[in-house]
Amino acid sequence: MNESLTRRAQEYFEVFDELHAEGYVSHEEWMATPLKERESIAKMTNHMIQDLLVEKGYSRGSPNELLKYRKRWLQKRGILESQIGQKDKPASDDPIYQMVESVRLKLEKEAEDKVDEAKQTADQKVNEANERYEDIKKELLLTRKTLDALQADHRSMKEENRAFTSTLKESEKKNTAFETQLTGLEKSSAELLKKEKTHHEEMMQNKDNTIKRLEDDLHKSREDYKSQLSDLKQQSEDQRHQLIVEVRSYKDKSQKLEKECHQLQLAEQRLKSQYQSLEKQSKQLKATYDMLNQDYKKKATEFLESEKERTALKTKLAALENKLLDEKHEREIAHNKLLSAQAHFGKLEGIVEEQKRRIEYLNSQIKDKHKRDTRHVK
Repeated sequence: MNESLTRRAQEYFEVFDELHAEGYVSHEEWMATPLKERESIAKMTNHMIQDLLVEKGYSRGSPNELLKYRKRWLQKRGILESQIGQKDKPASDDPIYQMVESVRLKLEKEAEDKVDEAKQTADQKVNEANERYEDIKKELLLTRKTLDALQADHRSMKEENRAFTSTLKESEKKNTAFETQLTGLEKSSAELLKKEKTHHEEMMQNKDNTIKRLEDDLHKSREDYKSQLSDLKQQSEDQRHQLIVEVRSYKDKSQKLEKECHQLQLAEQRLKSQYQSLEKQSKQLKATYDMLNQDYKKKATEFLESEKERTALKTKLAALENKLLDEKHEREIAHNKLLSAQAHFGKLEGIVEEQKRRIEYLNSQIKDKHKRDTRHVK
């Protein structure tokens, strides 16, 4: 803090520094200390601070004034940021905490400004009243001096009147009139002094009432702030609990999805294995076809003499080739369906079973056809 200190702040700072040098700590530092260590730490008390102020010839001050200057002293010495509240202080990145902290600082600043303004106004009025009271006292003192001088003159006149008996009655009349005027003047001075004293007392009472009203407003503002802070903490706790529940739900869903993904990978591996098996069976069928084709050519060379039989064999061979082409086409269809099934794992088993049935049917058809062709060739 680079702000210049007022005379009153310097008085408080002098007392705080002296107590701190003797080993005493402030209430805020004491509260920030762990419970087990508090018994061995000496704490500054308001009574101790006020007594030391009186010993040094300063004003005793009020508890609210003491609290205000103690906070400023902690901030100026760097104690408020480095030691106090670090243990239980919430994260500064928390937006709720930042909002609550800004509201609290704003309320405290407004309350302190109002109290300071009221105190300054009251002190100004008291000073004005004191000045007026001092002026009246000076006027009264001057009047009393004048009265003393007049009384001295009166005594001198009485001595002269003893010598001048002829003018005694006239002098007594003047003296009576002067005493009457003097009495009226004393009464006026007394009434004026009483009126000023009453006005001064009323101003002091108004000052006390204003300070008490501002303290009540500050207490009410602090209670409202505590209530708002409690509500915000409860809302923050509810939101945190809800987020924890949602995170747990997301974790469960993630584990479930990972498990399903693992099952789908296993199914994909099984499908690849089945597809490889189908390709192996297709190669076997092709080898059988090649063997049959060779047998056919061999038989065809043996029966070239018979045009009718050769034509029949060509027809049968063409039919067999067409069936093999159909088989190849169906195998391609099965392969395409297998690729499509990799993107739709829920239908893979049914498609694989269907392909198995189709391949078995084709195998049986080829075997039957082969048997029939073999018998026919023979």
